[in-house]
Formats: sequence, C-alpha cells, structure tokens
Amino acid sequence: MKQFILLIFILLPFCVFSQIYDTFDESLPDDSVDLTFESMDEETATYPQGVIWINEIMADPKGLTQLPETEYVELFNTSDESISLSGWQFVYGGSPKRIDIFTIPAKGYAVLYRTGREIWMEASAIAIPMDKFPNALANAGKDLQLLDPTGNLIDQVTYAKATPGRSWERNDDGWSLCLDVRGGTPGAKNSSDEKEEEEEELPDEPEKPSEPNETLPVDRVMPGEIVLNELLPNPYTGGSEYVELYNRSEKSLSVANLSLAIRKSDGTLNTRYALSAVTEPIEAGGYLLLSKNIESVTAFYDIFNPSALWQISKLPILANTASTLVLFRTDDGEVIDEVSYSSKWHSYSIRNEKGVALERIDPDGETQNRENWTSAAEAVGYGTPGYQNSQYMNHQHEGTTGIEKPIWVYETEDYRIAYRFDRPGYYGRAYVYNTSGIRVAEILNHELLGTSGELVWNGSSLSGLPLHPGVYIFYAEIYHEEGGVVKRYKKVFLIR
Repeated sequence: MKQFILLIFILLPFCVFSQIYDTFDESLPDDSVDLTFESMDEETATYPQGVIWINEIMADPKGLTQLPETEYVELFNTSDESISLSGWQFVYGGSPKRIDIFTIPAKGYAVLYRTGREIWMEASAIAIPMDKFPNALANAGKDLQLLDPTGNLIDQVTYAKATPGRSWERNDDGWSLCLDVRGGTPGAKNSSDEKEEEEEELPDEPEKPSEPNETLPVDRVMPGEIVLNELLPNPYTGGSEYVELYNRSEKSLSVANLSLAIRKSDGTLNTRYALSAVTEPIEAGGYLLLSKNIESVTAFYDIFNPSALWQISKLPILANTASTLVLFRTDDGEVIDEVSYSSKWHSYSIRNEKGVALERIDPDGETQNRENWTSAAEAVGYGTPGYQNSQYMNHQHEGTTGIEKPIWVYETEDYRIAYRFDRPGYYGRAYVYNTSGIRVAEILNHELLGTSGELVWNGSSLSGLPLHPGVYIFYAEIYHEEGGVVKRYKKVFLIR
C-alpha cells in the first residue's frame, strides 16, 4: 500500500504537466509551424539592395489573347543563391502586402498576382498568389517597393503609364514595353533583355563601313556640319536615352556613314556604333533623334516631327553624371562633333535630373562651351526630341525680352501666351486677376522657361471652373537664375 501511494506521488506531477502542455499546444494558431528557429532567422535576416528585382509589370492586361487578362508583377532573383520570401512585403502605393512562404531559386523568377485570378507562366517560375494583391494596378502608373523581413528597401520602381496588353519590362537601359507577341513574359527572360558587354572590355576596332545607299546624298559630312544638339542621359523610369543631331549646314546630309562612340579616359574611342541603319538624310536646318526605343521617348515627350525619330538597336550608353560623346566618320575616324557633357550643366533649380534633357542653346556656338548648354524648359516637358530646342537662342534674339497677353485660339479652344527672352535661364509666374484686383487663376508658378515659346491655359479658374466672360488682367513676372533681373508685365485682355 505504501508503495502504491509513493507511485501516485511520483506520477502526479508528470500527469499535470502533460495536461498543461496539451492544453497549451491546442491553443496555438494553425500557422504555428512558422515559429521555428529557422523561419525566425529568415525573418530577421537583412538582404542587400537589388538582390531581388521588380522585373516586369503588367498593369493593363486588356486585350491579351495568348495570356490571361490578369495583372501581375514579376520578381527576379539576381543572386546565385535561393532566397526565401518569408516575411517579405510587396508595397503598392505605400500600402504593404505581406508575402507568404515562397522561395525563389538562384537566377529564378516569381510572379505575384491576385488569388483566384487565372495566370500563366513558365514552368520553372514560382507562382505567388496573394489575397491582398491590388485588385487593379493603376494604369496611370504607381510606386512599387519590395521590402525584406526587417523593412530594408530591396527594390523600388515607379512604372509609367500602362499600354493595354503590353507589360513594362526591365532591361539594361531602364524600362521598355514588352516586344513579345504575347504582350508579356511572366516568369521568363524579358523580351527586351539584351545585355550589352562592359564597354571597357570591347575592342577598339571600328565596325566595317556599310555599303553606301544610292538613294542618299553623296555629300561627305565635314566637321561641324552636323552637331550634337540635345542629350538625355538620365531618362524617366520606363523611358529611354536619346541623342539628337542638328544639321546646321545649308544642304541635305546623310548620317549613314557616321558613327557614335564614347571617348575613354585615355583618349581612345570605345565601341563604335554605326548609324548606317538611318536611311533618310537630315535636311538643312533639320533634326535627327536617335534612341534604342522610340516608344519610350514618345510616351513622355511631345512629338512634332515623327519622321525625325529613328530607333537604333545599338547606341552608346550615356552616363548620368558625365561622359564624352563623339560623332565621327566611320571610314576614317574624322571627328564631326564632340561634347564632354556633365550633369552640372543643368539649371541650378533642377533637383531631380531624371527625364530632363540637356539642350544646346546656340546651334552655331561652340559645342564644348558649358555656357552653351542648359536644361530643357519645364514648359515643354523637359525635352524637345526631334524639333527646335526650348532653350534655342542665337544673336538675332539678343535684347528681346517680353511676354504677350493671352490670345484665344479657336481651333484648340484654349489661350496661348507667347514669350521670347534674350537668354536662357528665366523663370516665371503668371496669374489672372479680375477688375477688383482678386486673383482668379494661376497659369504659371515658378517654372523654368525656354528662350521662346507659348504657354497654354484652358481658361479655368483657381477652382477649376471656367471663368465668366469679361475683362481681366494678365500679370506675369519673370526673373533670371543668375539673380538681379526681374521683369513684370501687366496686360488687359478679354475672356470669351
């Protein structure tokens, strides 16, 4: 009997502890399996920026036939190791969405999309359905971010306006629209992903000159006849770099026997890029815009002469900060024009140079003169691809500074305000007042203007409603970036 009582005292604590453990175990959440040492290590790990890319964005799938009409965001693992996305967050427009436990293999792809939607992707890709994936990605563009478990920013993209049935794809030059006939390449190598070799490793030998085109002018381009006129080294996200040439001679000239190259620090030329694909000449006083992706130029800038735009598959890569671009004859290397540009040539007020072109001011002035280059005007969208620069000025314009009153244009049903200045670098403010002296509309507020051009105003008031017909006062104030120069204009005009 004593032995039996002793056994009860020995087993009782064990039974009580077992019951307590069972009760605690039953209270754990269904996903308690995540609370392992391994997953905790993953969720406290910090990863280097760029280890995972936001690589492709299908924001407007309308019209797709070979792929489901499903919006998606593709990720690409740039590293040589598999990476678990446990605890990672996909951020859409500032709103974080937690990613479940998925692993992207080294150099592999994963596709994020909304749970329940139909999706197709390459068999090797990882499908990541998300209950909180945006119900509809904004067609007008949005900011996307990828955060690791510690909140460290791994990648960030602001995609441009979507084109129906075509995705935005990441490539060496930024972003471009998908070229695949399906409209997208979910879980596979991007259609536009044609990596260029590192320039310093490429040979210095010029390419073999192309056979002359019999339909082109026979005039041999001489130094200074064609000049480098506008450069976009730092395009918008989704945009494309471009180089604009201007024919300042008095005759039509072909560029088919010319090439472009970057001059290296030792003075030699890097890879030569022949312009033999350009089969049309530049007329006297005409422009030629060269880009790897014309659609990624027209998506951001006004185009007044589409025939001046040429898409060339291979062009020099323009460094954002500084570089030396050379235009030369392919056969003998004679330099036609050369510029060592710098991002410091931008107007002092330009805080973000992305999407802002550098424009030549006087086409007849010296190319390498820093004072002959500045930022394209904000009033024209920071670029004038294929037509006269917003900051164009020659000696005929010296001494003329003025801004006209608003003029109603019947064909466009808006008001145009013409201006012309004696030099680039003017900023402006422009407002409309009623006869009681109350400001009723704002046309311009601290914008970088060109040397000449037009402001466009739709006639709306500060509230966005059309102004009532009657007499109004137009007031404008311009001031120069060098300081000390302020000019004011006050003109009476009629609202229709």
